[in-house]
Amino acid sequence: MRGHAGFRPAALPGWLAQTQWVGEVPKPIYDLFPRLGAPPQLSPYDYELLKLLGTDWSSTLAAIVRLLRSPDDRLMQVWGDMTIHQRLHAWSRWKRGRYVEHRPSQSDKAFSRFEYRLTEEGERLLSGMPALDLAPPFEFGSFRFYTPGSWVMTPRGPRRAPRRLFASQR
Repeated sequence: MRGHAGFRPAALPGWLAQTQWVGEVPKPIYDLFPRLGAPPQLSPYDYELLKLLGTDWSSTLAAIVRLLRSPDDRLMQVWGDMTIHQRLHAWSRWKRGRYVEHRPSQSDKAFSRFEYRLTEEGERLLSGMPALDLAPPFEFGSFRFYTPGSWVMTPRGPRRAPRRLFASQR
């Protein structure tokens, strides 16, 4: 397997070796890459997570239950509840925009301690991003997404994101 534009996959864990591939990228990892376009798009992972969250208050647990009942339950199967919980928390704490709000709930259970909802600004983000660094950084292994020098997916495969796509680099 060869990589694209400096993209060199490392040795893959067993679950990735048995998964669907998109070109030379395993589908679960492919779904983490923001998409190069006009305008740039959220990664399929973030898009589905935020779309599923919606504008009504819900806990991580409620969002996971909706995810399991949706056609996109593969996100849960591949990434698990902790990744979803951590990503919602990252979106709600992000300082570059108020895309996801959070508030304490009445529960003291880990996945129900906070409730989250998508804001109007977050809904607009689902249509496209003026800059990639408007999303909170996301790391998976040696990959970083939504930060200068990070990766995006193009029709030809993964490549480094152009500097012009980052508000902090303009």
